[in-house]
Amino acid sequence: MKIICDNGIYVQKIDIAFVVNNTENVDHLKLININDENIYEFELFSSPKDIEFFSNLDFIVNYDDIKNIDEDDVIKLIQKANLEKIKMENTDYEKSNKNDILKQEYKIYSLRDALWFKQKYLKFELPDNIEYSIEYDDNEKIEIKSDKKLKRLSRLLTRKEYKKTS
Repeated sequence: MKIICDNGIYVQKIDIAFVVNNTENVDHLKLININDENIYEFELFSSPKDIEFFSNLDFIVNYDDIKNIDEDDVIKLIQKANLEKIKMENTDYEKSNKNDILKQEYKIYSLRDALWFKQKYLKFELPDNIEYSIEYDDNEKIEIKSDKKLKRLSRLLTRKEYKKTS
């Protein structure tokens, strides 16, 4: 997830790792320590080149696009992204770019994480001065429930794998 603000752009370390491994021309990015314990932390980029670079990456979920919408709307965004991925996969190989498909798939999983964040299944801290209405109770135990929305989302994300085995 990325958050554009007055003093730069915050990007989650999980997104930075994906970008470094799957995008060209990233030599200008600063070196960052990324591990399993800090992948959901945000890193601030303040140089104009970095701000423009991350702002133009549409496969990284923009916080402003999801902060004020409900869970059903996030699921609709996931479904739309999945349809776009299917269209990419169904085009001729020469026209379709495997890296673009990979980025679209990453966007789907990033939207899933945004949904889980909104549902309190995934906890992470937003940078200071960023508003969000979710407040966590440290004593509250959060578990992923087996509800219709999650089942529908699970089916959406695994439909391709099912087709491969049929």
